[in-house]
Amino acid sequence: MCGIGLRICPGSSDCCTYKFCRFEQLKRRGPDAFNEIVVQQGKCHIHFASAVLNLRGKSKTDVTVQPLTDKYGNILLFNGEIYSFSGNDEGNRLDSDDNDAMQLSKILEKRDSIDEVLSALSSLVGPWSIIYLMRKENVILLGRDRCGRRSLLEANKDSKLPLTYCSVSLNIDDEVIAGNCWERVGAGKGMFKISFNGPELRPVLIPWNSPLRIAEEPEDKGLKTELLKESFPAHVKAYINDSQNSENKLEVDKLYQSALHLLNVLDKAVRIRVNFIPEAKIASESARIAILFSGGLDCTVLAALASRHVAKHEPIDLLNVCFSKDHRSPDRIQAIESVKQLREVYRDREWNLVHIDASFDDVLSHEKSIFELCFPSSSHMDFNIGAALWFASKGEGYLVNAYNESVEEDHMTHFEHLFRPCGASESSMEKKRKECPGTTLKSNPLLCTYKPTCSKVAKSGCLLQACKSCCRQNQKITRKRCKSHKLKKQEIEKYGITFEETKEETLDVAPHVECWEKSSYVSTAQVLLNGLGADEQLGGYGRHRGAFLYRGWKGLEEEICMDVDRLWSRNLGRDDRCVSDHGKEVRHPYLDEDVMHALRYEIPLQHLVNYSESRSVGDKRLLRIVSHMLGMTRAACYEKRAIQFGTKLAKLSNIRAFGSNRAFSGDAEYVVAKSS
Repeated sequence: MCGIGLRICPGSSDCCTYKFCRFEQLKRRGPDAFNEIVVQQGKCHIHFASAVLNLRGKSKTDVTVQPLTDKYGNILLFNGEIYSFSGNDEGNRLDSDDNDAMQLSKILEKRDSIDEVLSALSSLVGPWSIIYLMRKENVILLGRDRCGRRSLLEANKDSKLPLTYCSVSLNIDDEVIAGNCWERVGAGKGMFKISFNGPELRPVLIPWNSPLRIAEEPEDKGLKTELLKESFPAHVKAYINDSQNSENKLEVDKLYQSALHLLNVLDKAVRIRVNFIPEAKIASESARIAILFSGGLDCTVLAALASRHVAKHEPIDLLNVCFSKDHRSPDRIQAIESVKQLREVYRDREWNLVHIDASFDDVLSHEKSIFELCFPSSSHMDFNIGAALWFASKGEGYLVNAYNESVEEDHMTHFEHLFRPCGASESSMEKKRKECPGTTLKSNPLLCTYKPTCSKVAKSGCLLQACKSCCRQNQKITRKRCKSHKLKKQEIEKYGITFEETKEETLDVAPHVECWEKSSYVSTAQVLLNGLGADEQLGGYGRHRGAFLYRGWKGLEEEICMDVDRLWSRNLGRDDRCVSDHGKEVRHPYLDEDVMHALRYEIPLQHLVNYSESRSVGDKRLLRIVSHMLGMTRAACYEKRAIQFGTKLAKLSNIRAFGSNRAFSGDAEYVVAKSS
């Protein structure tokens, strides 16, 4: 992974002698090597800059410094990874022991025309952004992969800069916030060409000449399905075997095969993202892989799959961030429960649960720099998400070990519900909406999250997000009060409960923990896996349920396609910049080309969701089945919760900006406080 920059100066080279604005931001993305060169092309002087984070190749010390220049004088800046080449181009072969940028430079060196170069770039499988000077054609080609997984920004006319491109927004001076001067380079439609042959230097879009071609399946197809079936939890095997004699055998088999297919392509996506990472110059017991870990469904599935492919002697870091004063947040509670089950199912793996506790004052102290990283995504919601990712990816916190008592739980009921047919037809749901015109998605109650098998409604004010009976049971175990579910005086006397005196009434989780060990810890992992893309493709958002309610399967398909097609502008560039500011790289298995192709074209939409069931069953139904197959039965029951809410940052930020949490508007422009 790299930070790359380009500046084109017409006429005089004076602008290129001036340093590339503030290079510290670019260097933080690539701490292993930095280099810059100035070359002349026609009447223009071109300034190339690159900061390298070496995550591909033989060793951490074997760094390939960019920009790369071939024997014809062509210059390449490449930020990303190449996992494979799609199609049947015999000239494209990938050596996992060699640097990706070096291999790409050798491939492009053999291409004589712009069309041939575009054809080669269109076959790349993996996340990337690129700047490429073709000497012979007298042009520069630049752009991002079709999903836009790597950031690339363009300085607009208000920046007072010559034609400039960079992975991050760079400050022009101390008085100007860099974000106001930068725009995203578009992704998904094609590459941009800047020609030095015409009178004007401006980028022109060259559309891709073919749809994305999925890579040929290698001989090793990831999971060996036959072997994996034997490792399924008992309740999964029992239900599948029993269904062979049931009336809906055919439907169960089809849904089961879809889940297996998703499991295969997702396992392959994780495998290629955790393999071939150079050995770090650190102790052998240090982690090379970390997961941005809320304890929810998406990231817990990634953790289970990563454990299959990371060497057994290596730990995996699970980075969990919390902003509440008492260090209790929904994501923290989920993470504790999920890591318990990871340790139960994958006993040979060392799981490092890292509690990253940040205060709102910490956020404000880094407010300006985080806002600059987020820009041009500048809404209040963008800042909250960016800040949460920035602190989580920093990896500085406490290593927590919980020693658990084994708890027997019945998961069969939840698993059976996942295989229910979509009983509520569109007409019946439409009828229900008409009968209750005042009902909205926001008024739908949340189910209790204390026990996976509990189907009662949780009270919104309960910190545990539990129903009355579960919360009261928890209070009897932890001897800590809940303001929403207070025990009656008669109950206290009956059970002889005496609560511990505390300054504040806070609610502890009762995870059957005998003792805790806590020590300072800084994650050494430079590759972070993120669950982004699961909700967008698998129907995990509330608006997906609403689209189906009002417009049926066609409406749901349109909503999912819209979410996927705008990921490059809403999420990916912002997330890449915030995580990479620590010299780390975020990778998205759910946005792997094969996974996206399977979910869009191979797996029936009706298998992804079942909105006639509750959110903890119907939303992302297929992924919940996969979670059960991997033994992650608790995570399979968790509902979607956005990072800004699960970490409690949104509440603190909203109160400061809007006066109350209820008055907030996520789309409102974020305003950085002026420094005194």
